[in-house]
Amino acid sequence: MKRIIYILILFLFFSNCSDSCDINTDIPFLEKYEGTVWLKSNPEQVLYIRFINSSDTPLEYWIRNLDCFNYRLEKLYGDNCLTINLEDTLEFRYCRNIDATDYINIIKIEISDIVLSLKNEHYEDELLVSTEYLNYDKSKEDVDKLPLCD
Repeated sequence: MKRIIYILILFLFFSNCSDSCDINTDIPFLEKYEGTVWLKSNPEQVLYIRFINSSDTPLEYWIRNLDCFNYRLEKLYGDNCLTINLEDTLEFRYCRNIDATDYINIIKIEISDIVLSLKNEHYEDELLVSTEYLNYDKSKEDVDKLPLCD
């Protein structure tokens, strides 16, 4: 009898665990990181990024210019679009054609804990010409209170 009770308790334990372990935690990047602020700071530049849960305007940023900040809302339109919006990875492309040359920038953002890694690849006519890597730190700055330039 004790053995049957023991088996029953084990069965209940494992069935409860499997139910709670099946929760789908895949949240799109923009939903997961909406409102988070990231800082890139060095002697030459201070840049804040904040994510917005919108595929047309996925982020906004503030760049220090002496004693004020220039603000920009990143808008994707035309051939510019989000290509990846996974839990910890965001990727978008900027495409333009100038004088019969196709220029493409692919920006990939990945977040791990309190570090945002950005990779920016520049292509000309499908040939990779440069790659830039930047890291941002998570910030608690209230970017809505930054002094904006006129």
